[in-house]
Amino acid sequence: AILRRMERISRQGGARRGFSEGIGGEFGYKRQDMALLNHGSFGAAPASVLAKQAQFKKQFESQPDEWYFGGLLKKGLMSGNEKVATAINASTSQVCLVENLSVATTIVAQHWGEKLRKDLETSSLSERNQILMLDWKYGACKHCLAAYCTGPLHSGEIVEAKIGFPLLSQSEVLEAVERTLKSHKIRFAFIDHITSQPTALMPIRQIIALCRQYGVEEICVDGAHAFGILDSIDCKQLDADFYMSNCHKWGFAPHSATFLYCKHIHTPTLKHPIVSWFHGEGLQQEALWTGTRDYSAMLCVPDAIEFLQNWRSEDGNTAQQHNHQGVVRAAKMLSEAWETQPQDLELVSSMAMVELPKSLHVQDIPGVPGDGVRGRLRREYGIEAAIGRFESGNYVRLSHAVYNKTEDYERLRDAILDLVRKQ
Repeated sequence: AILRRMERISRQGGARRGFSEGIGGEFGYKRQDMALLNHGSFGAAPASVLAKQAQFKKQFESQPDEWYFGGLLKKGLMSGNEKVATAINASTSQVCLVENLSVATTIVAQHWGEKLRKDLETSSLSERNQILMLDWKYGACKHCLAAYCTGPLHSGEIVEAKIGFPLLSQSEVLEAVERTLKSHKIRFAFIDHITSQPTALMPIRQIIALCRQYGVEEICVDGAHAFGILDSIDCKQLDADFYMSNCHKWGFAPHSATFLYCKHIHTPTLKHPIVSWFHGEGLQQEALWTGTRDYSAMLCVPDAIEFLQNWRSEDGNTAQQHNHQGVVRAAKMLSEAWETQPQDLELVSSMAMVELPKSLHVQDIPGVPGDGVRGRLRREYGIEAAIGRFESGNYVRLSHAVYNKTEDYERLRDAILDLVRKQ
């Protein structure tokens, strides 16, 4: 039934405006009995883009030789590179599509690890061997950098800038970063544009400027949530060495497709972690074929970007504007109902941290599967929400997507108050 609906929307050309009516329209395939308030974890593609993905899959299966040997696959992936490059103000030659952010992080981590290893082998040890991250860093990225850059073979060390939580302003981030740069010998920096859990919009331009001021050799921006949340990403203006972001979280692509921007993409130590036929021909070429797999999500990136660029709410707002305004309204409403403090607006993107009632008992670990308050909300109230216990209190990471409506957040408000009463 879902596939039939996707095909029908695709035949109609896929509407491009006015999907703020909630769960219907392009997102009518999603669970209509649930309030889905955790878009930030996985994202969602519109039915018209998913229908295009189904077409790609069918066409590939019908004659895979034509796609590989006839060049259709390479042409389609290069079209995605070109569309992304235009969207982020970069050269097409500086961009490649990869499977997910873990792959993009691995590419950068391997590159930095090779630099550290070479210095160790040739005894030309740099006095700078530390990698700067924020203490809010996404765990998978930290594990990746530790695996490829630390230990006896590489001698690298990860250093965290302690920004703490709750965060009151972006200036606190800048102060923490500068303190760390002053007191350590930082060679590389891996910095979030929008952190995940807890979530906050980081002052990335100022952080990059500080890193340059203190002699950091290379800077990578983890923009996992940024593409489709921010009005624009300008890689030339940011002047980072690497920028990566998911197209499938807020950019309307299917699961999964991620872009990696490299200022100097032809650097020999930048390699795709999967070695296949184009090994040694440069990262962009290597990424065009990593073996037999499903490339359909990446092939849909041009359609997803078109959808993102053309989407408008009923009052004419872009998806970025609509979601930001929606999450601000929802966070304010919930904070007032639960008598807690809202997050400062300069830290809010299309996601916001909202403190739960202080009397609510929460054991949920952020980002970790469990059966606490989050499980009860799902089972008993039909709500999907990212609940987490932090040292400073209990919070929900609130997301607002184009398919969300006010009633979704009202349901969460009432469910939490009901759980407090039942304790």
